[in-house]
Amino acid sequence: MVIKSIHLFGVFALSSLLLSCSSANNTPLLIDFSADRNAVVFKNIDAAGLLQLQNLPAGDSTLSRLVYVSEEVLSADSVKKERLLVGKVSVNDTAVVFIPEHPLVKGQDYRVVSYLNVQFGSLKKMLKNELSYRVKPEEKVLRR
Repeated sequence: MVIKSIHLFGVFALSSLLLSCSSANNTPLLIDFSADRNAVVFKNIDAAGLLQLQNLPAGDSTLSRLVYVSEEVLSADSVKKERLLVGKVSVNDTAVVFIPEHPLVKGQDYRVVSYLNVQFGSLKKMLKNELSYRVKPEEKVLRR
C-alpha cells in the first residue's frame, strides 16, 4: 500500500512538472506591418511578458535586443545581404511596435527576428525529446 502511494505521488509529481513547462498562451506571435505599413507590429504577446516590458524603465536597451528588423538587399552578384535597420521599439497596451528610423521601401523584403514569447520547449517537445539547449527566435519575412 505504501509503495503504491509513493508510486502514485511520483506519477503526480512528474505530470505536474511536465505541465508546468507548458505555456498557457498557445496562440502564436503575430508579426505584421502596421495599418499605414510604416512600422512592424508584434501582437499576441504573453500577458505576463507584455507587463514586464511595459514596466521597463525609460531608455532600457532590453526592447532593442528582443526585436531585430533587417532589410534584404541584393548585391551586384545576386547574393542576398542583410542590413540591420535602426529604429525605435515601443510597447503599448496590446503590442510591441518597431518604428524604423527611415521609412520602409515599397516592394522591399524585411526579415523580422523576435525573441518575444519564445521558450526553451513545450510539453509536446519534451515528450518527443526535441528540447534544444538554446532559445530559437521567431522569424518572418515581410514584403512591403
